[in-house]
Amino acid sequence: APASADFNDFRANFHWRILHALAFLVIPLLAIALGVADKRRHSGTGLIVGMAIMVGYIELLQAGALRVADGSLSPWLALWPSFIVFGALGASLFHTVADIPGGQALAPLRDAMAWLIGSARRALGPVTRAWK
Repeated sequence: APASADFNDFRANFHWRILHALAFLVIPLLAIALGVADKRRHSGTGLIVGMAIMVGYIELLQAGALRVADGSLSPWLALWPSFIVFGALGASLFHTVADIPGGQALAPLRDAMAWLIGSARRALGPVTRAWK
């Protein structure tokens, strides 16, 4: 049993290191896409979103590595899907900025937040009017 545990630790560490190295191919795509700001808006939203994406990616890798180390999942199921999603997100955001004239990588996030806030205002409208 100890040999199996050592092998699982090795597999988890091996794939984790490979995915960390490959992440450096995706990070510039994210940095460019999130660094391009609308000329009228000078906000740090891209920085915050980029940090959240990176922290989420690293946390998913660590959780996946623990699952591989304890032998409950294969590295191909526990670690690689996180990288595929991370890479697809980076490529998609970069494509939005590079190939679509006037494309803003954060526009969908901004639209979703506007919809969410508008929905909350409509839902809470009768409540807030009753307080006045």
